[in-house]
Amino acid sequence: MTYNEITQILKSMVIIVDDREKDTPLLHQRLNSFPCAYMRKRLNFGDYSAEVTLPNGEKFSLADKVTIERKADLTEICGNFTTNRIRFAKEFDRAAAAGAKTYILIENGSWEKINRGAYRSKMTPASLLGSLTT
Repeated sequence: MTYNEITQILKSMVIIVDDREKDTPLLHQRLNSFPCAYMRKRLNFGDYSAEVTLPNGEKFSLADKVTIERKADLTEICGNFTTNRIRFAKEFDRAAAAGAKTYILIENGSWEKINRGAYRSKMTPASLLGSLTT
């Protein structure tokens, strides 16, 4: 594949947004900030993925290969690792069974905030770090 073909493929990228993401003004602000088009569509796992058009015109979806699981903040991910852990783990199990990689994006989160315990949960920083890194 040539540099120009790769450039064209990247320019064709469309972000796939799971249609179960809550339709809020913040979501629209986020989507409109993307440097490419987006479409809402049901994903089997994750909140976001992408689709590109190959040089031969064929659509190539990454939805079964790589997804992003978005969390609004550290408090939300703590809830996923505590009260909602079984449901949350099942989503990652579905992705793994499909051979897909899922990455967690925590908005306004950082390792420093985790270490300081700067979130609303009884989950300790060590437990949160352990859950995120295993």
